[in-house]
Amino acid sequence: MEITRKQYLTELMREHLNDVSDPNCQIDLLDTDTFDEFEIQICQVLKQFALCKRHNALVRDISNSVNKGMGFDEVLHNIYESFKEVIHYERMSCLLINEKRELEIAWFRTEYTDNVQLNRGFSLKLEDTSIEEMFSNSEPRIINDLRAYYAKNPDSISTRLAIKEGIASNFSWPLVAGDNPVGFLIFSSRKVNQFSRENMHIFRDLASHVAYVVEKSRLYNQIERLNTELTAALTSVKEQACIDSLTQIYHRGTILEFLEHAIAQSHRTFKPFCIIMLDIDYFKVVNDTYGHLVGDDVLLTVAKTIKKGLRKYDSVGRYGGEEFLIVLNETDYVAAFVIAERIRRSIMRLEFSANDQVFNVTVSLGIATSESCIDVRCDQDKLLLKADNALYRAKNQGRNRVIVDQPTSFLKPN
Repeated sequence: MEITRKQYLTELMREHLNDVSDPNCQIDLLDTDTFDEFEIQICQVLKQFALCKRHNALVRDISNSVNKGMGFDEVLHNIYESFKEVIHYERMSCLLINEKRELEIAWFRTEYTDNVQLNRGFSLKLEDTSIEEMFSNSEPRIINDLRAYYAKNPDSISTRLAIKEGIASNFSWPLVAGDNPVGFLIFSSRKVNQFSRENMHIFRDLASHVAYVVEKSRLYNQIERLNTELTAALTSVKEQACIDSLTQIYHRGTILEFLEHAIAQSHRTFKPFCIIMLDIDYFKVVNDTYGHLVGDDVLLTVAKTIKKGLRKYDSVGRYGGEEFLIVLNETDYVAAFVIAERIRRSIMRLEFSANDQVFNVTVSLGIATSESCIDVRCDQDKLLLKADNALYRAKNQGRNRVIVDQPTSFLKPN
């Protein structure tokens, strides 16, 4: 009978041992003199292996979460909730090494809400801490009496704040991805002597998973940042490709694209639009008298003044030389005339100085409206020709005036 019971317990133990494949779960069996002692020891072994089996299941759950692509915060929340049955803690923190070589609290969670001193974003220089050496051997550090530790290390700011928060003991594990240290995972308790070196293998596996998530998160953020920078750079290049380098407004090709869009929109909505052709009067005289640098300044200042006189949904571009093209969406010729007159008057009031002389410039403007097209298929060339003809008439009638390609008594320059 005694032999049968002993064989049964031995087989039962072997069955449990086979279920626990982790080589870190090692328990030494002692020789026993009596069957009762042997039975007690077997029960203790089975209990410890069942606990080890449960701990391994927790680590597998975290591993599965990581493999499924769970994010940094989610993984840490899962660890916080799951591992309370392994060790006792009221706070868990994850500190990461930032670009300034500082340890920074990237995540934390507490059981309490009162008197929290170590908040997210708190950082300290890595070389000013006593835990940098932990990276070299990737071994954890247990401080079971923070007050005693602080008495020996009074310069530790983080320890002083932890004590002020009520923390009495810490269990810190370095996070290392490959050969690169990335931070620490820290479990904290408001009671002394809460941590031991039992089940260290569990937290070694845990730390490796967290380090992997950190590296993956950082890589993702780096890719996101590079994508953002690339998008901004491409946008800038595209904008620069559309901009006239001297006047900082659209060049001829781009403003003509805006004109095509306005024509298409007018065909869809049956709403009128107008274009204005503007030319600086006697600009060649300005260049010949004051030089091309002064002429460039005149072009730039006139371009800025035109933009200032437009609505936010209007467009202006340099059509060529001292000539500018303005596209006014959903605008009839009366409203276009008001805008053109406002621009003309603003430019006429500008003052330029060169060679101890002050001078002014004027502009002539020709307006064409989609309403003046005889057929509904009014195209770009027809409108540009009408605007150019109106500008030519403005020049012939004395310059410094606005002419609309649609005769009416209302449209007389003041």
